Amino acid sequence: MATKSKNDRTLVWSLIALGLAVGSIGYCSTFIFNFLDVDAIRSSRALAHLTRIMQGGLLS
Repeated sequence: MATKSKNDRTLVWSLIALGLAVGSIGYCSTFIFNFLDVDAIRSSRALAHLTRIMQGGLLS
């Protein structure tokens, strides 16, 4: 005997959430690639600075 799901909307909302997640990653990835592609030296310095900030280092 097959069991029927009590809430068929769960699948719909899950697919909507997955679509939004993929769309937002695709949208943001263009900015990330542009940020990293501008200049290798400036990008590596900026990433190092952001890493220090996220780890609680000094802001200088």
